Order: sequence, then C-alpha cells, then structure tokens
Amino acid sequence: MKTARFIDPAVQESYEENGYVLLRNVLNRDEITQLRLLFEQHYPREGWPSTMWNSLCDIPHDVSANLSDQILKIVKPRLDEHITNYVCPAATFLVKNPNEKSTVTLHRDFSVQDEPEFSYQNIWLPIVDTTPENGQLYVLRKSHKFFDYPLPHNTVWPYLEYEPMLLKYCDVIDAKAGDLVVYGDKVLHGSPDNRSKHPRPVVHFGLLHPEAKLYYYYHSPSDNMVTVYEVPYTFFFENAWGNQDHRFPIYKKFSYSPPLLTQQQIIQWLEKEVHKSELHPVL
Repeated sequence: MKTARFIDPAVQESYEENGYVLLRNVLNRDEITQLRLLFEQHYPREGWPSTMWNSLCDIPHDVSANLSDQILKIVKPRLDEHITNYVCPAATFLVKNPNEKSTVTLHRDFSVQDEPEFSYQNIWLPIVDTTPENGQLYVLRKSHKFFDYPLPHNTVWPYLEYEPMLLKYCDVIDAKAGDLVVYGDKVLHGSPDNRSKHPRPVVHFGLLHPEAKLYYYYHSPSDNMVTVYEVPYTFFFENAWGNQDHRFPIYKKFSYSPPLLTQQQIIQWLEKEVHKSELHPVL
C-alpha cells in the first residue's frame, strides 16, 4: 500500500497496528500563537448558526486558499520532522462550534483514492486544549483492518446502529494545543458535543502519497453501481454531488456490495482484537 510514512520506525509500527498515533508538542508556543491569530482573523464571532465551521468551505475561495498557504507555512516544517513521502493539497481550520447538537457520530471517511493501492492520513492538530467539555476526538483502534471496504461519497455508514456498543471500545484522545493526531482514512472516529462556551478549532488536512490521484466515488441507488471519477482537488469543496459523466473521466465502475456484518461478528472482533479501552473510553 502506498502512503505517507513516519520517519520513526516505532511510530510507523504503532500507526500500522492501531490506525492512529498521538505525537506530543509538535508545535511550539510561538507557532500555536501564530495559528490562533490566523484563526481569530477569519472566524466569524457574530454567532454560530451551524455545528461546524470549515475555513475551506465557509469563506470565499481566494481567501481560504491564501489562508491554507499560511497554515501550511507554519505547520509543514514541523510535520516534515516526523513524516515523509507526502503531499498536502490544502489545509483548513475545522471548528466545532459551541452547540448542543455538534456531535460527530462514529464514522469512517469516504473513499477518495484508488483502494487498496493507496491510503491517506488525516492530520488533526488542535490549537486549543481539547477537553471533555469541548469535544475531544475519539477513535476505534484497529478499525481500519475490519471496516476496510470502499465507501462511496454520501453513502450512509451501514453500522451506525451499533455505535453505542462500539463507543465502549473507543479511545478518547487527550490532545493539547500543539499536539498532533494522525489517523488513517478508514479508521472509525467521531467527537461529542462542544458543551463549552468557546469554539474548538483544529488544523485539519489530509496527507496523500505523491503518486496518488483523487477520485470521487458516486453511488447510484437505482442500479447499485459505483462510478469512480478522476477529479481535481477542488472538487470536494464544490458540493456538486451526483453523476459526473459530463465533467470528469471515469476511472472504473463496480457493484456496491459492502460486507453484511452482524452484531455478533462485530462483538467477536472487538473482544478478540480491540478489548475495552483504557484510554478514557467513551461511555
């Protein structure tokens, strides 16, 4: 599998085994301050009409593109100390607004590459301390090895009904400002409501292998077929979903047939491979 890699072999081994790693104090105090100033300059303070705010989607594109460059100028030199063999198309401030409906349910990311040849990593770097009140990230260890099939865009993850059971096995990540969380594209993750009075901003972006192309997996319910289109990086910020035959070249097609896992099969896997979390489990 082609993917970005950690320079430290022990970190790479832990990532491959668990699907995520937490690296402490990747950014220094001055770099955190620079990122906070950038965030304050662009985040609207008049109110929070939605549960999330994303600088790549919620401000004009030319402004967000310039902001992405500024974020990467600060973050990338530190990232290069830990990770190699990657490209980063764009970076964003991803903000969980203080909102009692801001829960992000347990899920895995949609497919955007040629699987299983390529895999990408998510960068999740808070610029404030994350706490039980403002919505800490939680992940399900080793889930990238179990829920490892293609997931077309805007397709409902089929095992959401088992979320209460799965949450008992999730690790809650106690990430402070400047810590770096890296988790794989197939790893189940989520976060609870931000019940504090302040936004919870993180720097968020994906790391792609230099040879990886970006794809849009479109599922047609009428015939249960998935069409995979080769698309530019900017496509996923257009919100122009649906059939793209008239816009982009077709890479491949296949019938959508995810595995039909039963509750008992999932429980058996959890008990054998994961065990109940000792890292502040989600209750």
